[in-house]
Amino acid sequence: MILLPIGHDSQTTRRLPWITFGLMAACAITWLALLPLVATSQFRIATEFARTMEWWQRHPGLAPDPWLVEFLEGTVGTADPRRLFPGSETAAGRNREPRTDVDPREEFARRTGALREAVEGHPFRRFGLVPARPRAPAFLTHMFLHGGLGHLLGNLLILFLVGPFVEDAWGRPLYAGFYLFSGLAAAVVHLAFHAGSMVPVIGASGAIAGVMGAFLVRYWNTRMRFFYMIGFIVRGTFTAPSWLMLSLWAALEIVSGVASSTAGIVAGTAHWAHVGGFATGVGVALAMRHWRIEERFVHPAIESRITTRAASAGIVERGDRQGAAAAWRGESSRVTGSARYCRGLDRSASLSKITRSAALCWSMSKSRSPWMAAMYLSPIWATATGTSLFSMAASVFSAAPGRPPALRGLSGICSSGGPAPSRRALRPM
Repeated sequence: MILLPIGHDSQTTRRLPWITFGLMAACAITWLALLPLVATSQFRIATEFARTMEWWQRHPGLAPDPWLVEFLEGTVGTADPRRLFPGSETAAGRNREPRTDVDPREEFARRTGALREAVEGHPFRRFGLVPARPRAPAFLTHMFLHGGLGHLLGNLLILFLVGPFVEDAWGRPLYAGFYLFSGLAAAVVHLAFHAGSMVPVIGASGAIAGVMGAFLVRYWNTRMRFFYMIGFIVRGTFTAPSWLMLSLWAALEIVSGVASSTAGIVAGTAHWAHVGGFATGVGVALAMRHWRIEERFVHPAIESRITTRAASAGIVERGDRQGAAAAWRGESSRVTGSARYCRGLDRSASLSKITRSAALCWSMSKSRSPWMAAMYLSPIWATATGTSLFSMAASVFSAAPGRPPALRGLSGICSSGGPAPSRRALRPM
């Protein structure tokens, strides 16, 4: 059975979730960059492991290196050759090799050294978090590593569904710090339950579980939509409140974590990391609600910035292009530290196109969806190339059946020399 979340009732944000988009991009870029190294390392480890185990099976009386014992106990659960190679003594006696000048102990040590070099050189071992040998940088770097495409896409889907809305409610700086803190807390909880494991922990799921916990508290009554498929015949969608589905997911993770700990095995999924991250998110969200941090500090700061941008959009609507350019210059200088995107706009022939696109983007601040990210970049794109990406996107949406009402007439607004933006198009929604 397949069960995937595909959406929920909260579909709009006040501002674009750049922190969430940045985290998603960092995870995707890291996975693509390390993909060739991971494939090469895994092939080398498999080859050296097979050679080492083959030699040990032929000579079961050899004493293994302490590192090999630790590695086998942390990965396969045992370093006892009688359990690793049942009947190895009989097989070795029946298939005895011709005598050679090679010392079995030296050859075993050489093959073990080659295996250790291959294992230690794997990107997951270098940048992932190994519970038996934790390194300080790994507490951060392991959040951006993923074992495969399914692992990556699953995490990015969940982060895209819940991250933008927690970021919109808490603000970008607080959300970024909370995300990293949740990942650290999840790693600590995993280490507490699997202190001797040699299996590296990778993935952003611990931090994302923290965002899920915060979403549960902040948007507890939001209805989430799920897609299900049983076999290849029965499939469909249904909705359920977030407090129910997220609570069920957390309970399932707790049960799975207890089962793996009781059996003394390291599961392929870091269930306790999920539990730790989720509990951290719930705790932080409850603390913020108790001390009213969002109402007292976060919300006024975000609204003040949105109000400034909406006022700039109103200047453009009244036809004051120089005033709009000055307002945009001040906003760009405050956000980026320089006015390089706005310098000389009042002398530019493309001022009308740029300011209209900017004003339209700003006017959507009350009901902007994360799907508008590409369009939001159009002012910078237009400044650099003279071509408005926003106008191209608007043309596509305008020609599509059932286009959103907010996009009516955007082709004319954004095209060079087009009509001035109407009050309906520029009204904050």
